[in-house]
Amino acid sequence: MLLLAALLSAEASPYAVRVVGRLDSVLDTTGALNGLVQTGDPVVFTYAYDDTGVDTDPDPQGGVYRFSAPDFLVEVDVGTLSFETGPTAWVELYLRTGGFAQYHARSALTVVRRGPALLDRPAALFILQDITGQALSSVALPSTPPVLSDWPPNYPLQLSTYGGGGREWLMTSSAAFVRPVPYLRARAAGQQTDVFASGLTPRRPVAVLTAADRGRTVVPAGPCAGASVALDAPVVQTTLVANAAGEVALQTTLPPALQGQRLVFFDLTTCTASTTATLP
Repeated sequence: MLLLAALLSAEASPYAVRVVGRLDSVLDTTGALNGLVQTGDPVVFTYAYDDTGVDTDPDPQGGVYRFSAPDFLVEVDVGTLSFETGPTAWVELYLRTGGFAQYHARSALTVVRRGPALLDRPAALFILQDITGQALSSVALPSTPPVLSDWPPNYPLQLSTYGGGGREWLMTSSAAFVRPVPYLRARAAGQQTDVFASGLTPRRPVAVLTAADRGRTVVPAGPCAGASVALDAPVVQTTLVANAAGEVALQTTLPPALQGQRLVFFDLTTCTASTTATLP
């Protein structure tokens, strides 16, 4: 069980967004994917950022914001494969207004969590485009996810190699829905670990789940039956209650067996899993 200590406070306002769809096409001319994914497979693309990002695009009609791992990740689960932003990589949000509106969330996925290591340097992109320019009116950092119905239908999820190596491949997917999800991070703090989560249901219970690695586990029964968690054989460590702001901020002393484990907070009211974090 986790040993919980004094509550802490958060300084920034993080946001996490989950895009869910199904695979529409797979281009794998060199056989790198080896049949591990098929058209129709579910695709889950999750990205996180916060309100401290600084626009580095000098164009007033453009906005480019970068966020460093491991606090901010892109996580992608498709079929039996899982990828995520590596510890030295970044997440980028790119916005453009004017005659050609664009919304991009992208990252180099330098960690293969499930799948053959020979998959050459994948990159992930969630891209919305509108040639009328009406879908986006500001390049300021958004505090809410984009609304799919505001954008022309296309295939906004793309997962591919991006740097050669002779094993190029490309997957594209339509998006069924986009929604906010709870954000989670875990940081070393001396001999203890700081854990922070936001976007939870205020004053409602949250299950704390751990597992050795990513995976896909479906809740088998109960009020949240059918909901999924991006962990392989998760273990419920404890249940917490979010504060009035929908946050949990705490300091914990980890048993050695939990160090290096994957961590997810599961909102028992909305049946929604947070982003994943790695316990230091």
